[in-house]
Amino acid sequence: DVYFEKQEKLNKIKKTISKKLGIARMLTQYEEAYIEKWIVEFGFNLDIIEIALKRTTSKANPSFDYIDKLLCDWHDRNLKTVIDIQNYITNEKQKNKNIKELEKKTKYNNYEQRQYENLDLFYANKQNA
Repeated sequence: DVYFEKQEKLNKIKKTISKKLGIARMLTQYEEAYIEKWIVEFGFNLDIIEIALKRTTSKANPSFDYIDKLLCDWHDRNLKTVIDIQNYITNEKQKNKNIKELEKKTKYNNYEQRQYENLDLFYANKQNA
């Protein structure tokens, strides 16, 4: 009975993921293996998987491989709860924002544009050089 309940729960999660990704066909054996890894091996629940699914919406063609890379990264970083993952995502966004701000400060765009009063002399010097 316990095995049957686990399989029923797993099948329900597979259907939910398929629906959220807009997959109308049956999942392949490899796609099912991904989902089983996320749930059984990593111990992630549907709430955590859904965060990864939402992050794929910016992709033109969301793939199980991309979702798997996200979830593997979170597993490797020992992020176990939704709060842990949300904090991690927020920190990464802040780091990226800080890097962009630093890049803006280090660019060489604070020089004044040269002004040429007599362009005839400028072109005359250029031709002689």
